[in-house]
Amino acid sequence: MAASIINCFNPEEADVVLVGANYDVTSSFSKGADKGPIAIVDCLHTQVEFFERHTKTSPAEEIKIAYHDLGDINHLSPEEMVEYVRSIHEHYFSQGKFVIVLGGEHSITNGAVQSLARQGLAENVTVLQIDAHFDLRDTDTDFNDTPYGKYSHGCVMRRTFENGFDTVHVGIRAYCQEEYNFARENNLKVFEWGKGPKPSFKKIIDSIKTDKVYLTLDVDGIDPVHMPATGTPVQGGLDWEYLYGLLDELFRSKNIIGADIVEVAPRAGDTLTEYGAAQICYSLIAYKTRKNMEKEAVIDEPRPEGQEDEINFELDNSENFYEEINQNELQGKPVIAHPVDKLDSLREVFENALPAFGGAYLRRVYTILREAILNNVPLIVTVAGPVTVSDQHRAWLIPLLETGWVAYITVTDAICYHDGHDALYKAEAGNRSIKEVDIFGDDGAYREAGIIRVADTGFKEEVLFDQDMMISAILQRPEFQKRMTTTERNYLLGKYYEAQEKEVGVRAGLLSTCSKLGIPVFIGAPADGSAFLNSVKLWALNKISNRPYWFDYDLHADVFESCAYHYWGLFNSESKALGVLILGGGVPKNYSLQPEPTLSQIFLLQDIRGYDYDVQIVSSPVTDGSLSSCFPSEAVSWGKVNPETYRQQTESMQADYSMVMPFIVKALLDDPTLPKRNQLGLYHKRGELTNRLFDAVSRNQDTIEKTLNYPLKIVARGDGGLLID
Repeated sequence: MAASIINCFNPEEADVVLVGANYDVTSSFSKGADKGPIAIVDCLHTQVEFFERHTKTSPAEEIKIAYHDLGDINHLSPEEMVEYVRSIHEHYFSQGKFVIVLGGEHSITNGAVQSLARQGLAENVTVLQIDAHFDLRDTDTDFNDTPYGKYSHGCVMRRTFENGFDTVHVGIRAYCQEEYNFARENNLKVFEWGKGPKPSFKKIIDSIKTDKVYLTLDVDGIDPVHMPATGTPVQGGLDWEYLYGLLDELFRSKNIIGADIVEVAPRAGDTLTEYGAAQICYSLIAYKTRKNMEKEAVIDEPRPEGQEDEINFELDNSENFYEEINQNELQGKPVIAHPVDKLDSLREVFENALPAFGGAYLRRVYTILREAILNNVPLIVTVAGPVTVSDQHRAWLIPLLETGWVAYITVTDAICYHDGHDALYKAEAGNRSIKEVDIFGDDGAYREAGIIRVADTGFKEEVLFDQDMMISAILQRPEFQKRMTTTERNYLLGKYYEAQEKEVGVRAGLLSTCSKLGIPVFIGAPADGSAFLNSVKLWALNKISNRPYWFDYDLHADVFESCAYHYWGLFNSESKALGVLILGGGVPKNYSLQPEPTLSQIFLLQDIRGYDYDVQIVSSPVTDGSLSSCFPSEAVSWGKVNPETYRQQTESMQADYSMVMPFIVKALLDDPTLPKRNQLGLYHKRGELTNRLFDAVSRNQDTIEKTLNYPLKIVARGDGGLLID
């Protein structure tokens, strides 16, 4: 018996299961799609080559491929058929098998889609449709004399959308008014064929916002020159080379979790369509398994010296060598700038007057932030650098925090310390204790005059002594005499700063604003700042004279609290996503990137991912190897940034953030499509959220316990103690 691509008789033992859904009841033109599955399988048995040329692999020799024929199911109603296909698909898919459903009319896709939805995947999977038709009708009453209702073949993508899936539509070139209106009203991603140049593969891939993709391929989406035998053919469509280029890029860029091939309606004397569908089916299997298979193919093996190739694969035409690369694929949109005197807002300047170079980086930073806010993704903001000394917190940081877009911030202890300076002295109009100084001035002269310089700002050293007295007085208050997180210290410190600010009549500072809004303020290195140095003073006095003082940091609880907020963002926030805005790098950056590895690597929790959006503005060059400068893509390798989104939703800009943040924040605030939201108030929910995380960790305790024992090399000492050998 000749070998077959379908090489496994028991689907339960297979890696790939082809499901034959022989159904053609609701189709509205030519019948015969119920004969499609067996015709495709016959070609897989006898006609399709084992060596898949696009991947240079032979998957049928490496994995087990089985076929499950559902038999004649035309007696079932559409609803009964969908339920039957769903149960079969769910059975195999839940076992981790790669399932390809062979149709059959397009309504069979409903079964696979419902299977994925029942397994909780709708929010994380995009359904990519290659089709001549939208299939977005609500029912088939306008084209079937005997309507079949909501599960007709012309309604499958409408049902898919209603199941909560994001959808992308490629090859569309026939639709009714209802479908056209539905697509526009719901802002569907549509790549219509036959109207202008074909879209680049990148443009289609970039429109898919999830890593996981389910592919539904109606053969009438392909040019009928290649696929003539189908129920409702339409002129035009994807040509063969384009289809394979798209499939190759799709499988390289995304995680394809399943597929169906539908609407093959065999006709006598013409096997081109079923043979093409069989080729596509086998190629899907090859693309899926390519990364886990040997990369070398027979034609690439070295030959003994002097032996000639039997077939010459050398190609003189370099255009053929790069057959999947063309000029359009290597280029993006046209570089066109608008005159600034014709633009009405700062937002329009960002979007239309920053065409290239550093300006383009700034535009991308703004665009990514805007998209995250538009999608209601909570932002974590990390800030390193003297923003409170320089009054930048009042210029742009506090206005950003007041929008309700920010979940929490991470700063330095110095930022918190200097935040109190303005509350030390009675407000005077147009005056402040912090002045401008010459950044290149004589620092020896500054020292002699008692001036403390911070870049191009400076203040009298008495400000530090007065601030130390204020901090010391606050830290001795009863509510501080316990162990606490940095967020609790900063919340309480903010309350005292607020009272002092009101007393002297100055504008609200950073900590008082965050306390009022319930925004947690973390400090990644709490011992690195003068606020904590005053605590060291009080601690030392306690040790030498028993002066009452029991303040201390609970750093375990601090890190756990940050993890609880990350866990909330992934599973309980409205968007089920998180974004981070990193300004200046340093410890605040690293601290805010640690929740993901803590949750996944240390607590071994499942389905944890890093940030979906990551924008950083840092002055360090990426080549210096510092933590501050590393790109978001490096954080992907650690799991701290979502690998599914980083190519489209992250950016790193080398700049002094103080130069650009006022303009970015102003443009965002002036955008009428970005309304302010209710404050998240996570500080006031921290008990609830940390308890929720404790529950998740406790359910995983047995797994965590297995990480506690390591065979250390130790020996016993003579006195009964232990000594490292």
